[in-house]
Amino acid sequence: MLYCPSESHDLIKGYKIGNAENEITSFLCDGTIVKPKKPEEQVMVSVPLISKDQKYIGWDIHENNCCTSYPVPTSVGFYSRGKTYIVNAGGQMVSNWHYSPQKGRVIIETETVHGMSEPNIDEYDIKTGKKIRHIKDGK
Repeated sequence: MLYCPSESHDLIKGYKIGNAENEITSFLCDGTIVKPKKPEEQVMVSVPLISKDQKYIGWDIHENNCCTSYPVPTSVGFYSRGKTYIVNAGGQMVSNWHYSPQKGRVIIETETVHGMSEPNIDEYDIKTGKKIRHIKDGK
């Protein structure tokens, strides 16, 4: 659990993964327990990351894939202040992601399911899901 300043009632202080690794429960600083809306295609989630400012919690959304025997992360879900946001990474597998230094943005690395020598890297706005800029082409 993270530290909660006294005036930070809607900040995120922790989480729990439940229901066979398919849903996230978030704990807010005011004691509220929230279950972010689960996207229909979500069959599994990864370990969530809480942003440094504690305003967002994000997780890989794993969905069934036609070409593998296991679910693959193809988008990233976020919860903040009562809303769930989805950033779709263009259909490729999300291999890594982290919060951008610019607040409210995320940097997502994507690649093919069985790997590339280097991933594609793009920056997205969390609330709109729109690509802000392309950082690097994969190989």
